[in-house]
Amino acid sequence: MDRYWYWAAAAVLLASLGSGVLGALAIATGRMPPWLRRRRALRPRLWGYGTVCSSAGPALWAVSFMVISSDNAFSALALVGLVLMVGGGLLQLFAERPGPAQP
Repeated sequence: MDRYWYWAAAAVLLASLGSGVLGALAIATGRMPPWLRRRRALRPRLWGYGTVCSSAGPALWAVSFMVISSDNAFSALALVGLVLMVGGGLLQLFAERPGPAQP
């Protein structure tokens, strides 16, 4: 059963890498790919930071289960990964909302 954790963790790491690359491109260029614009993101760079955090969260979570035995469900890396996932989602939410009104 332990070997299946490695396959699942490898799949999560590859998916996180792909998402992190799209977030880094949004940070560097200030634009989002057209197929990712479900809603209008008013601040694409902030969306990119949120995407990088959201993709680093599952990667840390998967690494925590690869490094620490699969029986130990709670570890510091898993907790940090969870916080990064939630924080990145909040950053993406703030990127899609209008900022305060300018006088």
